[in-house]
Amino acid sequence: MYFILHVRRYILKTEEYIIPILDYIKEYYMEYNSVVYLLKYQMRSMMETQKVMLMKLI
Repeated sequence: MYFILHVRRYILKTEEYIIPILDYIKEYYMEYNSVVYLLKYQMRSMMETQKVMLMKLI
């Protein structure tokens, strides 16, 4: 049960804090555009996979 809560909290905090920071970096620091794109893509892919796995566990 702790694992489920931990992963859920990780997803929520990442969507609330990290993704907006990456959006800001992408907008104001164009030299990091490709790096931010790849990082966001990877993070979103992982979070979506985790969401599906959580739904199966619940």
